[in-house]
Amino acid sequence: MNAIMKNLPLWPVRAGRHALGGLGFGHVLVPAAIAPAPDLPDCFYCAKDERLSSRMIEVCELKRSIVYLLRNQFFPGRCIVAYKEHKRELYELTPAELSEYMAEVAATAQAIGAVFHPDKINYAIFGDEVSHLHVHLAPKYRGAPGWGKPFAEEEDRSPRLLASDEYLRRIEAIRRELSRAALPK
Repeated sequence: MNAIMKNLPLWPVRAGRHALGGLGFGHVLVPAAIAPAPDLPDCFYCAKDERLSSRMIEVCELKRSIVYLLRNQFFPGRCIVAYKEHKRELYELTPAELSEYMAEVAATAQAIGAVFHPDKINYAIFGDEVSHLHVHLAPKYRGAPGWGKPFAEEEDRSPRLLASDEYLRRIEAIRRELSRAALPK
C-alpha cells in the first residue's frame, strides 16, 4: 500500500453497487474530503450557533483546536478542547494531527491546573450526542461534590453560572497560561 493510500479512512460498503462503482461487500478507501459526514448539519461546533454559545464561551483558537470554557462552572475551570475540523474519531486524524491535538489538550489541562489547582483533571471523549471530536476537561477537587463520580452526574443537577466578569477573568487566566505553552503554531 503506498503512502498516500495508507492514511485514507476505510468506509464500509454494503453488498451491491456502491457510489464508486463496482459490486461487492467490504471496505473501500475513500479520501476524507468526500467521506460521508451525516451529522455535519447538526454539529453545533461547526455551525457555531446559539446551541454552542448557550453552553460555552470561546477561550482561544489553537493550531488544531478551539478551547471553550463551559458556562456551567460546577467544576471551576471546566473546558472543552474541540478539534477545528469536523472529525468524529481520533483515528481519523493523521499521526501529526493527533500528536498536535493531544499536545493542545495537555497544554489546556496544564493551564487549568495552573489557574484552578484541582486535585485531578478528568478527561472524557464522548460523541454520541454531538459527534464532533472534542475532549472534556473537568477539574475535580477532593471533598467537593462530584469527587469520585462521573462529572456530568453532579453538574447536571446543580449548574453554577457566573457573572460575565467572572467568566472573563477565568478566560483571561487560561489564555495567559496557554500563551506560555510550547505549542506548534
